[in-house]
Amino acid sequence: MIRTDNIRDAFFRRTIERDFKTVLQRQLKIAEERVYQKGNNRQTGRLRSFLSSGSILISTNPVSVRINYPIYIRFLDMRKNGNLRIYNRQLWGMIYRETLPELRYGMTKEVRREIGLQLENLFPE
Repeated sequence: MIRTDNIRDAFFRRTIERDFKTVLQRQLKIAEERVYQKGNNRQTGRLRSFLSSGSILISTNPVSVRINYPIYIRFLDMRKNGNLRIYNRQLWGMIYRETLPELRYGMTKEVRREIGLQLENLFPE
């Protein structure tokens, strides 16, 4: 039996995981270019190792995402001379421009595709 809840949960998990991994990759690129510069020996590498690991916890009922960022990543955006745009711009830009529209409008396409595939598997020729 086809359950739309299972299809929805799988779609949400796949979409959220894909987009948040993209955010972590973008943040890692910014950290490599701007935070870990040559001659800057004061860095511990904790941010780099976290962004490389990409540990994301996703729950679908209710939908929630948990990423245990090092707390100081938020302050990298607020630096008086830095303004690295590593946290807010990457995170909220991806969520509002790509993830939410995909979750809102992509679900119908995904449900149709999944139901079609399952119906084809029910009646093989």
